[in-house]
Parts: sequence; structure tokens; C-alpha cells
Amino acid sequence: MGRYVGSSINKGSGGGSGGSGTIVQTDSFTRATGISTDANNHVTEVIIGDEGNKYSGIKYNTVGLITAYNETISDETKGWSLEYDSRNLCTSITEVSEWPSYSAAAASNAVNEGSSMVFTVTTSLVPDATTLYYDTNLADADFSGGTENGSFTITSGTGTFTVNLANDVATEGAETLNARIYTDAGRTDLVATSGSVTVSDTSSAPPMGGVIFHASAYNNQQVHQWTVPTGVTAISVVCVGGGGAGETNHDGGSGGGGGLAYKNNISVTAGQTVTVKVGGGGFATSWGVTNAPDGQTSQVEYSGTTYAVANGGSGAEGNAGNGHYDNSNSFPNTNSDGGGRGGCGIHYGGCRMSGGGAGGYSGGGQTSSGYAGNNPYWGSAPADGQNGGGGGGTSANGSTNYYSAGGGGTGVYGQGSNGTAGDYTSSPSGALSFCGKGGSTAYNTGITGYSVNSTNTTFNCGSDLGNNYNRETQSNSHGQGTYSTPDGGFPGGGAGGANGGHPAGCGGHGCVRIIWGSIGGNPRAFPSTNVNRSDNYDATITESTVGTQKMY
Repeated sequence: MGRYVGSSINKGSGGGSGGSGTIVQTDSFTRATGISTDANNHVTEVIIGDEGNKYSGIKYNTVGLITAYNETISDETKGWSLEYDSRNLCTSITEVSEWPSYSAAAASNAVNEGSSMVFTVTTSLVPDATTLYYDTNLADADFSGGTENGSFTITSGTGTFTVNLANDVATEGAETLNARIYTDAGRTDLVATSGSVTVSDTSSAPPMGGVIFHASAYNNQQVHQWTVPTGVTAISVVCVGGGGAGETNHDGGSGGGGGLAYKNNISVTAGQTVTVKVGGGGFATSWGVTNAPDGQTSQVEYSGTTYAVANGGSGAEGNAGNGHYDNSNSFPNTNSDGGGRGGCGIHYGGCRMSGGGAGGYSGGGQTSSGYAGNNPYWGSAPADGQNGGGGGGTSANGSTNYYSAGGGGTGVYGQGSNGTAGDYTSSPSGALSFCGKGGSTAYNTGITGYSVNSTNTTFNCGSDLGNNYNRETQSNSHGQGTYSTPDGGFPGGGAGGANGGHPAGCGGHGCVRIIWGSIGGNPRAFPSTNVNRSDNYDATITESTVGTQKMY
């Protein structure tokens, strides 16, 4: 490449008619060292030899044609402007004042997600305090703190800005980052593009999963020690207390439903231990028990703090007179984000009673929802559950089949439909008729209560959690014939009372479910945010069980 200076090109040393100018030829350059390019593969600078001869400040139009450049020969710099016709043919080259020049460079050619990168912009002929603007080629979601675009000022020919790469927990592989520099706020006049920076995909989505814990026996609180899995930093929990027991006496009263409580976003550390306590249902093991056992409490304990306490339902209080029993303590609201009480049990002389439903995800319970009743023989109707809670059972006098029944359980896979109450009739259509129906039914939870005449296989719950419900028939459990017990539905349903010749029931066992992870960037949280079982979202992820899902 050469530059000829003079009125004409001198084609020889002997004078002649070709003119008298002299030939000035610059030193040669190498492609490896003499040419600089930007991220668009545009030449930004050409350095020729050791004399400082160069072409710089090169500008391009939208189709990649050079529109301007600075030329430095023997320390003399001139600016040139090029114009083109509609066919992109150069029509003129005009000498102008020297053009400002811009170059951008990153502090490094590699960066990890979650780290920062500094870019330096070097200029010439740009006045101090000039504002320049930048953006990048990556999506806004790849950055944090609003650093994906912005502005900076030039001082002594230099300006800097910093971008912060986000831990976006998206698996996307390595990305290439370029910064782009503009002279206008609208970012239309592009004057420089940095070299490429490799952004390593070092962040990853947190693990997602869950585990459900079961009780081991009636009148017992089962304690589990659970280790926080690798990568898990927060958990959400839902707890259901065990249902209250039925009275083992003639015309026996019924038990109340266990409470439900949940707590979201508990900060945890991988490898540490969470204590999980699961309440079993209450069960009177002998005849003549007028103050039947309460259900046991379910809760989670971590790092010295107790969360989501769900007490068991009140056991039948047959010696307390007629009416509904106080079941308000089933939801004490200890370190929880929400939940509700179970429905009340009931006692009326002359009629054995059915159990109250387990609590829902918000309010209700007690005598506002899910409470037990009896048919028009005594004139007290049962109630449907609210906010996904179980329905209360209904009952009849001794002249009616099925007599008493358990209240419905509640679900731990998010708030679902309300459990309906047992039929308010003196003529039940079958074993299901008087039973309180389960609320928020999903994956073997929110199970309907059992009637005194239910067989062991009336409710086949399948194996969604890796085991069957395993309700064992309690034939002749109190010396009261060969009938099965009117148990509360799993988890947390209150039990029905006894009658001469018919046994009382066991409250449905409680349970605890722990979940973790996010779906679509949204943390899983009760009552309804991505708390359905995780393998519905990803076939490679399943929730495990600890203990056996059973009644006794």
C-alpha cells in the first residue's frame, strides 16, 4: 500500500514529460499486526510500518461500505469523506477535518455469570465531558442491576462503564458478549464495537423436588430427621395434624378434624438437618372412653425455630353435654403463612356421631366449615369444607344403616376443591353417603372418611406415592361386633363415634410435605404456586416418601 504525494505520479528518475513529482512509499504491513477489526469484522485501524502511518476512525454505512476515515502520513492527519450512488458506487472522496475516533475494549476476554465486566472506550478528538451511550448484544435478562445499557462520559480521551452479568439459572451454554458504543441517546450512530467476551454458563437452575412424611401409629407423633439436599437453599412446607378420636360409648361423640398450616421460603443450608414431626390420629383403644384422645401435632423444626404448627383435632368429649366441641386449637398459627382449623366434632344423646373434616388453606374450620352433623332425626346438618378443607360427616340413629362416619381429609398438593359434607338424610344410599368427602384431593390425600360399615377396600387409593393407603380393618376392636371402624379420611379427618355393637373410629393420620425449587423462575409456594407434584412438570423429578401411608 502506498501514498503518492505531488501534482503527478513520477514514473521514473530521469525527468521526462510525466511530471516532476517524487514518489513517497510507506513501509509494508502484515495482516497479523497491521489491521484491527471490530466484532462486525469491520476494519477499524490500519497501521503501516514504524513511522506511525495509519488509517483510523473508519466509519461504515449500513451495507458495510466505508464512509469516512482519517489518514495519517508522516505525522500529518487528514480526514476524508466518501459518498456513494444508488448502486453503491463511490462518486466522491472529499477532504474534511479530521474525524473523531472511538475504540472499545473489555478488561478480559472471558467472564462468569454473576460477575462484572469493565469496558474502556478510547477516543481522539472527542471533547471532555462528552456523553456516549452503550448497549450490548445479549438479552436484558442476562444482566442485573439495570447495567445492560447506559451512558458514560469522556475525560482526557477515555471513558469506562461496567456491566453486571446475572446468575440467570438458565441452562444456555456459553454466550458471546459485545459492547456497542453510540454518540446518540437513541443509539442509531454506532461508532465502535468491542471485541468478543465469552460468558461462561456457570449458574444453573436450583434442584426441584419434594418429600412427604407419614405418621407411624395412632396416639403417636412420629419424628423424622431429614437432611437438606445439595443445592437447596430454601424450602416450603405444609403440615396437617392428626384427626381426633371418636368416643367409645353408646351414642358416642365424634372427633374434630386436624388443622393445616403452611410456611414458604424457609432459608436452609444443604447438609443440615430438618426435624419433621408428624402427628398420628387419635384412637380410643378400649370401651367406655368418654374423653377420647386428640390427634397429634405435625410441625417442622429447623435451626432452633418451629414452623407451620398444625395441631391435631380434638377427641370426642361425650361427658361435656350435647353440641359441637371446641376445635379452635387445631390451628395455632405458629410461624406460618396461612392455614386453617379443622371442623368440629359433635355429641348428641340418642345418636352416634360422625367426624369433622380436616382444615383448609385459609380460615374456616371450627363451626364455620367442615363441622360434623346428624340427620334430621336431631336436626343438625353437617357443613362442607372451605378453602380446600374436608367436609364434615353426618350420622343417624340406630335404625339406619352405616350409623356414623369419618370426616374428610385435606390435600397437601395445593388448595383444591372443597370437600362436601355427608348426606343430610335419614336414608343413606350406601357406605359413602354419610362420610365427609375429602378436600383438595390429589395423589392419595384428601381422602373421604369411612363409614362404620365400610369394607377394607371401599376406597382403593392406588400407589401414586409408592405404597397403598393400607387401612386395616379394626374388626371387633372394642369387643363391638365385626364392623370396621368409622375412621377419618387421610390426612387429618376426625373419627366417628361408637354405638352398642359398633366400634368408634380412629382419626386420620397427619402428614408433612416439604418442597423446593422454582418453575419458570417462580419459587414453588403454598397454597397454589407450582405445588402440584413436581413430576408433572419434569419426568426426571419425583417426590419421595418417608414412612408408610397408613391408617394404623
